[in-house]
Amino acid sequence: MRIDTNRQCIVFLTDYGREILQKFLKSRLQEVPEFCRHDLVVSYTPEETGEFSKSLWEIMHIFGEYLWMGNQNCFVDNEIEIK
Repeated sequence: MRIDTNRQCIVFLTDYGREILQKFLKSRLQEVPEFCRHDLVVSYTPEETGEFSKSLWEIMHIFGEYLWMGNQNCFVDNEIEIK
């Protein structure tokens, strides 16, 4: 199986996944000029349902260090849907 890491993915975040995303966003906001922050917040805010869509490489970048056996699930049913 081949997967292009630029493909869009959808995940549904658990509460733990939302915490991780907020932590990531907080660190990113410190790195960008103030005039860019609104767009960044909008881009990294999941839907009310928990749906969050990004490229596979971005999903791996944000959540990769938290995806290990025995840890809490970041995603509902531990699933990543690749579009």
